[in-house]
Amino acid sequence: MITVLPLKTSARADEPGFSLLARNSTINASTTTEEFCTATGLSKAMVCAGQQAELSRLAELTGSDLSSLTQNSPEQLSRKYSRLHGQQFLTRSIRKQDLAICPVCWLESGMTDKSQPHLRLNWLPRPIKTCSMHNVALIPLPYADYTSCYDHIMRAGFERGWIDRLPQHARPMRHSAFERAAICQIENGKPMCNWIGDVQIDVVERWCLGLGHFVKWGAGHPDGLTREQQRNAINTGFAITEQGVSSVYEAVDKALCNHRLRLSKTWLHNWALLSVKPEERLFFRELMRRLCADQGHYCLNSISQEVSVERYVDANIAAIAKAANRHHSWVRMALVRDGLLPDSGTPQQQNLKVQMQKCLAHIQDLVKSLDTTAAAKLLGMGTKGFETLVNDNLLRPIRSTVHKKWRFRLEDVEDFLARIHKHVARNSPAGDADYCSIHQACFAYGCTTPQVIRLILTNQLLRSYKHGTEVGIAGIRVLRSELVAKLPIFTSDQITPHDLTKQLGLEYAELKQLNKLNLLPCYPNPLGCRRRIRNSVSVIIIDQFLGRFQTVRSGANVLQIEESDLQKRINEAGICPSPDADGLPVYSTSELLSL
Repeated sequence: MITVLPLKTSARADEPGFSLLARNSTINASTTTEEFCTATGLSKAMVCAGQQAELSRLAELTGSDLSSLTQNSPEQLSRKYSRLHGQQFLTRSIRKQDLAICPVCWLESGMTDKSQPHLRLNWLPRPIKTCSMHNVALIPLPYADYTSCYDHIMRAGFERGWIDRLPQHARPMRHSAFERAAICQIENGKPMCNWIGDVQIDVVERWCLGLGHFVKWGAGHPDGLTREQQRNAINTGFAITEQGVSSVYEAVDKALCNHRLRLSKTWLHNWALLSVKPEERLFFRELMRRLCADQGHYCLNSISQEVSVERYVDANIAAIAKAANRHHSWVRMALVRDGLLPDSGTPQQQNLKVQMQKCLAHIQDLVKSLDTTAAAKLLGMGTKGFETLVNDNLLRPIRSTVHKKWRFRLEDVEDFLARIHKHVARNSPAGDADYCSIHQACFAYGCTTPQVIRLILTNQLLRSYKHGTEVGIAGIRVLRSELVAKLPIFTSDQITPHDLTKQLGLEYAELKQLNKLNLLPCYPNPLGCRRRIRNSVSVIIIDQFLGRFQTVRSGANVLQIEESDLQKRINEAGICPSPDADGLPVYSTSELLSL
């Protein structure tokens, strides 16, 4: 018995065991796989049946990975069931005498060396009829008898000139949604539809075939259709099933009305495959029994009660898709990705109307949104400068994962530009030479665009103006001397909110209100500097604030008296808080220090 092969080839990543056996038999000049197995002591029947011990010996002989070879080889569990890549199939759903290949894959592997063409895992299940890599129909190998059904290389030579005609056999056929979901379940173990759970792929195929046949043609036996009609029926049925149980109820309900018929036990058995105890088809049979029991006169009695929530959500998604001029599947995907709908597609909260209004607003925002280039153009600046505004939190993109890049609401960009123009004078001054654009200022003084914009928004650059001929931020001019005087704000010492409350004698909420009024603005740290505490205030801003305003505590410190004595003087003099502070206990410096 041969223990070391003179020539050997290892298994490909998705190759089953009997394909590897046939290729090694060929390169070692064996006439048949039986002859090769006799010489090596292997059992051809056990290799084809996926028996673990034989696959282990084959992997050792050929230097292949055993775990991959076991996963890719169909294992016969019984006469009725087989397992392929961890998925259970009916044995008759795995190709044998109709073993098929992709002609383009074989042509790419090179036909001069007969040991190169191999079989792939995804070609074995009968529900898969196309090659996912090339979108062409799988073609069956020539067949002689059962003794050579698993030897693909021998079968390719049965018909003279068959290999030479492979280019003619390459018939384009798009990979269907059903086949994509089936391959995903085989390779990743993810169910084809979440609501039906882990059901066999061949059972889902039969269900979709029956559903598509019933929706399109009504009563009859699905097996009477041509192959093309069966494929179309399966795709129709899967498109309905993929959307959920409410979609199935609606499709059957419409079919009852369209074809003017009622469901019968014959329909039930024809659709769900003949079987006395169909354990693998129990899920669909129970669903079909409920449909039979629930049918009224050309309609389902409980369709408006049992699935009202799902129907309401589906109807709203269809309306949102129509309003947004988008496909309903894209709308559902966007809402699920962005967390407005759960993965099941049906929200659990009571007030669905409010949730659907949020979904509509979100989709409209996405549809009308601007990308980075368009938003930067609207502001009159380049994309890099615009991105610095986003990174500095002056502008916020839409919170969404549907698009790979940032998207912005048109209203947010326009409102941001309007807020800047609100703090900028309209008329040009006489001496234009003392002014420069924001871009020129960044180049000359080493500042950033967000820093200049923040100074404008917080009324630190009061003498800036808008140039009449240029659009957006590009048209803003700032006074050079004023900008240079304010830039130290970003690098000066900072006082934390905790210390500032002690210094001014104010509550934290009152500090936040002063920040909103731009009386005590906070500026983020420039890139490259040591991280500051959030909401800390520059000492320059505090000195500027105390030059205009005083609190009871800060005024008492300046006058070197007790806070209670100063409060008594304020009450006796009838001094009121400054109107600029919006009712906060902040007084004019000149009035308070004159007491």
